[in-house]
Amino acid sequence: MLFFFSLFDPGNSLKFMMGATVRSLAIIGIAAFVSGMFSRWLAKTITLSPHTQRNYPELQKRLNGWLSAALKTARILTVCVAVMLLLSAWGLFDFWNWLQNGAGQKTVDILIRIALILFFSAVGWTVLASLIENRLASDIHGRPLPSARTRTLLTLFRNALAVIISTITIMIVLSEIGVNIAPLLAGAGALGLAISFGSQTLVKDIITGVFIQFENGMNTGDLVTIGPLTGTVERMSIRSVGVRQDTGAYHIIPWSSITTFANFVRGIGSVVANYDVDRHEDADKANQALKDAVAELMETKKFAG
Repeated sequence: MLFFFSLFDPGNSLKFMMGATVRSLAIIGIAAFVSGMFSRWLAKTITLSPHTQRNYPELQKRLNGWLSAALKTARILTVCVAVMLLLSAWGLFDFWNWLQNGAGQKTVDILIRIALILFFSAVGWTVLASLIENRLASDIHGRPLPSARTRTLLTLFRNALAVIISTITIMIVLSEIGVNIAPLLAGAGALGLAISFGSQTLVKDIITGVFIQFENGMNTGDLVTIGPLTGTVERMSIRSVGVRQDTGAYHIIPWSSITTFANFVRGIGSVVANYDVDRHEDADKANQALKDAVAELMETKKFAG
């Protein structure tokens, strides 16, 4: 390498190489130290108090996820800056001149704005999602738990909130890096119009599901009969409902296909229980034993009403 530089500047090649080597070693050492510090922080996690974890079940996991993403990004930026400084040390790239000129300043300004946008977006989502999860969390202080309808609506609202925040954040970030989002918005509107004509059933599913939820027709955990199917509601989304039969079969039913349904837990309580009976046992005796057990149960003060 000394021979290579001596071809261009024979008198100062040795001095240049010594200075560039010293600067390179310093840059590599500092970058390795900073990157190692970020790596050590990555190995650690935030631990919230048991009280906070009970009230906000997903907050600790979410904070650790954001912290991990931020530290990994910082480590990548450290490597990028170190590479540019190394190139500058060997005269292949004038990092400081680039940083002071319009291009460098603009790049740094864009990166700072994007970091702030992502930070406030993450903080907003964390706060709102934690408040919803706090409302959904089990309570040990005697506060009544939310109803099944409230839990279902809050879950749907949280999912919708995630989509809205993500979409707005992506649009703002694209705008910051110089992408003209006006055509994107116009294209999204045209695409949405085209999709709406081809997905009328999907729109009908969503509208029907919204009205069923507002009417408190069914909730997660309810025993329902929808058409020929009877089972327990396990999942509800904006498009469909998932019902598990006592045989174990799981059915996904679009809201638009539901014309009538029966809910067995409105005003009364129903229990679905499965009992395993040996094949060598008398089925009639087993049924009679269950009937006797139910009759005895109904005679107790708690259930006799």
